[in-house]
Amino acid sequence: MLETLVAEEPKNVGLRLSLTSANVSLGQRLTLEDHPEQAIAAADPNDADIRIYLAEGYANLGKSLALAGWSKEGLADIEKAIGMCRGLLRSDPENNLVPEVLYIAYENLGDLHRDLALKSKGPATQGTWRLAREAYVKERDTLLALKAAGKLPELRYKVIDEAEGKIARCDQAMARSAGAR
Repeated sequence: MLETLVAEEPKNVGLRLSLTSANVSLGQRLTLEDHPEQAIAAADPNDADIRIYLAEGYANLGKSLALAGWSKEGLADIEKAIGMCRGLLRSDPENNLVPEVLYIAYENLGDLHRDLALKSKGPATQGTWRLAREAYVKERDTLLALKAAGKLPELRYKVIDEAEGKIARCDQAMARSAGAR
């Protein structure tokens, strides 16, 4: 519900903070050792639904941590989500839910690197923009694969265009930072 409200009012700081808080809370719950989903996942390593749920939780937690200023921890959780999704895809390549979580994790990874690039100065900026671009390309490619397989809901087609826009902005930023040298 908060995601919908933020999409309708993207400049509403109160709503954005509420969404961030909710994501952090969800992520913290998912990463606690005694959380039921962790116990279920450990008890049944073949339960793909629980693993998808956990991967989504790590992706959301990573984004929330990065927004709160803990980029290193956020990066670790997003990468954990991506690794979980890749493992799930190896064991069940037909599962439609895994690429849905994977593209979100790639988007979060791209956003994290973009935010770091916007804050950085000097030679590291170019590499950080490149990492953001690579993540956005993976986001787009995951979405395109779903679309080609007929498994992407039509309402998500616009996300492909949004990923293309992010890639273009990274290209522009890399060109600017290369020209500034």
